[in-house]
Amino acid sequence: MPIEIEFDDGLKLLRGTYSGVLDDALLIYGTQTLVKFANQLHPRHVITDLSPASFKVGAETVRQLASRPLPSLRGIVRVIVAASDLAFGMARMFEITGAETRGKMHVVRTMQQAYDLLEIKGEPNFKKLKIDPS
Repeated sequence: MPIEIEFDDGLKLLRGTYSGVLDDALLIYGTQTLVKFANQLHPRHVITDLSPASFKVGAETVRQLASRPLPSLRGIVRVIVAASDLAFGMARMFEITGAETRGKMHVVRTMQQAYDLLEIKGEPNFKKLKIDPS
């Protein structure tokens, strides 16, 4: 599966990690999947990890996703981990474009920076979640 979703119940931390080629369709699917799990699990924080993936997403898709209001995620601190320059630039565009509809969003280069930002000490105790393909 090109996206893996994990949850640490103690930290209330939801993480989605993309692998392989991350294109427009996968980003849209992954975003919808993360939102679905966030609505069910009510995390305090959501991390989207783009670093293992080869980023092939178009700017228009990023803008469209950023402009969609997600009131159920308002108040949740979200962090995008984007190691490559292209992914980092697109993630920053997402952060800036979605500032009014998304709120508490940050873009960092490493998972350690994400943990530091969220004040997480040590390695989270993630459990992999089963993704329903429907």
